[in-house]
Amino acid sequence: MIESHRGIGAYSEERITVLCRKNTVTVEGIGLQLHQMDRSRIVITGTIRAVLLERN
Repeated sequence: MIESHRGIGAYSEERITVLCRKNTVTVEGIGLQLHQMDRSRIVITGTIRAVLLERN
């Protein structure tokens, strides 16, 4: 679960990039899906292999 997001930057079954206030979070894996998304949080399901944090 990622909270306080600002939207999706990129989306595929292998990589989802989530834009946040001060960071960009990239989730890499297999069969990734946006299980739930609302204004304050995102839930990603699938086989997660890596979570990368990049400061903006």
